Amino acid sequence: MPTAEAPSRTSRIEMRLSDVAKSLIAQAAALRHKSVTEFMLENSLNAAYDTLADQRLFALSEEQWAAFNARLDAPPATNAGLADLAARVPQWER
Repeated sequence: MPTAEAPSRTSRIEMRLSDVAKSLIAQAAALRHKSVTEFMLENSLNAAYDTLADQRLFALSEEQWAAFNARLDAPPATNAGLADLAARVPQWER
């Protein structure tokens, strides 16, 4: 994901889009209190990270694959903190 410290911007990307698309993007950017450039950069980077993450492959030996599947098939571990949180009455229901 994008880092807190943005590197200096030295490259440009230009695109042509319809007036409707430009207006829609500008409205969405304004709702997020961002410039159109900031909004488009942030969302483009997020889409790029998601796309790349979906394309990652990893290879496992048969032994590793069996262990991986065993962990997936195993029941979830008990989590007392999560159980406590789930048992609480939400603030808006009090």
